[in-house]
Amino acid sequence: MEIKKISIAKKLIIALSVMFVLFLSIRPGLPKMFCLWSEAWSKTESSSRLSGEQQQMRAEKLLCFQAGKSEFPRIKILNKQKYIDRSVRLPGNSETIKLNNNSDPIHIFKSLGDCTYDEDRTLMLDANLQDGTPIQLYGVLDGHGGDEAVKYAYTHLPKILLADLNTKSLGETEIYQVITEAFKKVDDGFYAENKQSGATAAIALRINGNLYVANIGDSRIVILEKDGSFKQCTEDAKLNTNNRFVQEVQERAKANEITRTPIKMDKTGSLRLTNKSGEATLNMTSSFGDFECHPLNTAVPKISGPYEINPGDCLLLASDGLFDVVTSKQVNEIYSENKGSLARLPEVLGRIAMGYFTYPDYLANKITGCADNTTVAIVEFN
Repeated sequence: MEIKKISIAKKLIIALSVMFVLFLSIRPGLPKMFCLWSEAWSKTESSSRLSGEQQQMRAEKLLCFQAGKSEFPRIKILNKQKYIDRSVRLPGNSETIKLNNNSDPIHIFKSLGDCTYDEDRTLMLDANLQDGTPIQLYGVLDGHGGDEAVKYAYTHLPKILLADLNTKSLGETEIYQVITEAFKKVDDGFYAENKQSGATAAIALRINGNLYVANIGDSRIVILEKDGSFKQCTEDAKLNTNNRFVQEVQERAKANEITRTPIKMDKTGSLRLTNKSGEATLNMTSSFGDFECHPLNTAVPKISGPYEINPGDCLLLASDGLFDVVTSKQVNEIYSENKGSLARLPEVLGRIAMGYFTYPDYLANKITGCADNTTVAIVEFN
């Protein structure tokens, strides 16, 4: 009897193994619309578990950025020992991908910073609508207060966008409407989950050769043009950066008959939205989730475009970990000087943000190192 039980168990294991192998073999044939790229996140997670010897080897390899030993001759290591220590402990992950054989290369760098887990997500999608229209979706999502909101948005936003685009004509007005409604649906869906936390989102939708950009929160998208100019397509929805955001919050408070003070200054002098208890909490005016501050914050995105994209242009998407340290103009200067090394440029920018590297003059006295998760992605339009 005992032998028979073992035999049945073995058969079950074999059957499950065969089914798993068959699944893997047919997976490449699944619709492209569901092929979201998430390996950068999972590999960043695993990179923190490298052995000490492997991490030391990686740190030593990265030290090629010392003067004269790199394709980035003006990049300097800010603090060699700090760089080695942090590289061993928090190496980050850099990778180049293509969504299919004909798509543009995407270069991505991700690091946990001083955080214990990753609240950033990177959306990269290549799909065809039902009428055959090709679209590409690029995005960076940055969670805060936990990763429930960013996971939900990462899973549902592209599916909702695709479903709604298939039901609309593709005029400019309709595309704006689809993007706005998709953001609202994600926020409503997450509210129904009865969970806390929040997430920013900056996305770029490429359709019929044009680019539409939408964002909530403080992740950012910048077009780096071949001729050396740049366009910052998003505006950080932070109370401290623009008085217009303060006015918008005050208008929402009045419209919703909020009796508490909607905005307060925290101990550091930063303006923040208040939660239902009147405490200063959220430093941005738009995000997914963050329901303790509703309705003072919103998930309605700011949308711009269409932007014309030309061969040789690049699209930069990054979480606030980068732009807490450098400006869009400074990023464009570094990009313009190092166009021949685009595959490694996100890593260089990410490590500047983390306090490993410095750049001449305008960065030398500003780098303290960002402790947050940092994601930098560059789409190379060829």
